[in-house]
Amino acid sequence: MRSNMLARVPVMWCCLALAAPTPPSKWQTDGWSDYWSVNGTTDYIACRLNSSDSTVDGFGSTEVIVNETGSESEAHCREACESAAFTCLGIEYKSTASERKCELWSEAPQWAKQVSSAPHVCRIRRIHHYRRDARGFADLAADGGEAACRLNIDDETVNAYNTLYQNRTILQPVTLEGCKTSCESLLNCKAVEYKDTDGKCELWNVRPLFAKPAANHKCFSFDRVLTDMHGWSNLVDESSGGHACRVNFQDTSKNGTFDGVRYSYDAVNVTSLQQCQDVCAADTTCRAIEWKDRASGAGAGKKCEIWTRVPEWAKPTPDHVCMSYRKPRFDAAGFWEEGPGRGYACRLDSTDTTTNGDGKGVEAVGVFTLEGCKQACISNPACRAIEFKNRTAPLADGSEPAKAGVKCEVWVAEPQWMKPVGEHVCMRFRRDHTDLQGFTHLGNDSSHACRLGNFDDNTTDGRGAGAAVPGVASVEGCQQACLNNPACKAIEWKDRPLTQPKGGKKCEVWTQMPGYTDWVSDHICMTFTPGASSEQRESTSVEEDESNCYRVRALLAWVVAFAVLCASVTQGRS
Repeated sequence: MRSNMLARVPVMWCCLALAAPTPPSKWQTDGWSDYWSVNGTTDYIACRLNSSDSTVDGFGSTEVIVNETGSESEAHCREACESAAFTCLGIEYKSTASERKCELWSEAPQWAKQVSSAPHVCRIRRIHHYRRDARGFADLAADGGEAACRLNIDDETVNAYNTLYQNRTILQPVTLEGCKTSCESLLNCKAVEYKDTDGKCELWNVRPLFAKPAANHKCFSFDRVLTDMHGWSNLVDESSGGHACRVNFQDTSKNGTFDGVRYSYDAVNVTSLQQCQDVCAADTTCRAIEWKDRASGAGAGKKCEIWTRVPEWAKPTPDHVCMSYRKPRFDAAGFWEEGPGRGYACRLDSTDTTTNGDGKGVEAVGVFTLEGCKQACISNPACRAIEFKNRTAPLADGSEPAKAGVKCEVWVAEPQWMKPVGEHVCMRFRRDHTDLQGFTHLGNDSSHACRLGNFDDNTTDGRGAGAAVPGVASVEGCQQACLNNPACKAIEWKDRPLTQPKGGKKCEVWTQMPGYTDWVSDHICMTFTPGASSEQRESTSVEEDESNCYRVRALLAWVVAFAVLCASVTQGRS
């Protein structure tokens, strides 16, 4: 009997060797496949480039990490592959008592072989399985098809084990756009699942790792785009590594050209990212920039592209930066009324982990409205911004949300960053002052251009309300031009170095009052109110008179007290 069994062993191994491998059939939404297998076995499988590959390294297409960082586990091996960006399309991982080995494959393994020496696994990575749009949503269905969200490949539930966002399991009926907007407004939203037949929207607080084919369903992961306090947004999850702007996923050009139309132009004489941003901010048509700074090699040099539409994709490209832009705009009271501040909490900078700017955000007690919070800021000479929270609406099941309440913080330092937090608003504040001539300096003389109306002026002269005055060489001269014009309501002054785009000096006298300002480098916007200076002087005079009166009364009181004291002393001696 024993001899018969031994005789069968070579036959058994022969059958195993000849058995065709089973390729992966499921894909996680992070781009990783399930495991190659042979006869149902997945843990003794080595990668091969193709069916004729008799090598152990895919004909030299692997990079090997042995007993080093990246080889600690299969998960570490996958991370090492992901860090290699587009140069890694698969992994083979082997682990024994004496050796941990991670192979990074630059070509996707198209075959697999069963081995007996030690546990091996083989997986493929599809880096184009899904890509994020500029808002941060990625369609997780293969090739844009229909699919429902699942936690992982093995998840067969319909509600991800009931792990939806704070019990807000259903929004219904809503549109797909409404579903996405609801996700954007929530702090922990990681994905949405939408069913178009009945307008059903599910908001997820965990990232689905699998999208299961399902009719009439769409599954989108969500990664919030990073935005700073000046209106700039990185169109990637992590700004490191470099990304170039693309019109959409089908855009194969390198300058924003799609269907015969170019949506960008090259800015000249630009030598830094800051200058590229300044050119964009000065152009009312600018929606994004692409900045390249490559020290050496192919395509070396610096280049600034100004984009007239928001890119729908940012392609990983070394030495490039792709950023969208939304102009910070301030209302007449000085608050940043329009911008990415809604749904965000203030932070000192991107490293600030406190909730009050390390003490720079001081709670205003007894304030229960946004307008009241603004007034609390205006009345505080040190105020630079406000953060207002209004989290009072009950959840879908009627329960109270976490950390519910209303709160106003007056910030005495200007926040440079914002963190996505639902039901919060962060608004910068600029304090204006009026000089002795009656000119109100909007934004403390920081860079602001005048705009007409209510955040709807896309011109640079207030639709004709601003007329250029030739021959003016200084801001004082521009003010004098306004004083000489009885209809003057404001001035806009530009003083930009001639070496920069649209450089030079320019004075505009406005015959209508600006409704708001745009941040534009090298510009100053001042409103003019005749008599404002005299009112200011009268107010100062009244204050001085009251102060002088107080001093006189205090002096008389001191004299009377001294006289009484002297009288009492004299009486005591007598």
